[in-house]
Amino acid sequence: MFCVYYCSVSCRSLCNVLFQVHSYCLPSPRKLRKTIDILTKRLLQKSRVIKNTRRREKRLRGKISDLINKLRDQRLLTENAEEMLEAYKGTEVS
Repeated sequence: MFCVYYCSVSCRSLCNVLFQVHSYCLPSPRKLRKTIDILTKRLLQKSRVIKNTRRREKRLRGKISDLINKLRDQRLLTENAEEMLEAYKGTEVS
């Protein structure tokens, strides 16, 4: 639905006030579509950022566990250091 007051520049401010009070007073469909497109694009960008961050964390966990296993195999890891690393085994990287 369109606002019946949406006719000139001076009425736009009135429409903005009415929009806060009355939900049936909406801006033009073009502006709504543009807002939807912008928000959709931002959502996709944020989704990609989250996905890449999770992949990066997974790679990091793999590298760390490989390093710990190498140190353990070469007996370069002391018992004290191994106990300290085991304490952080289940924690999530953030």
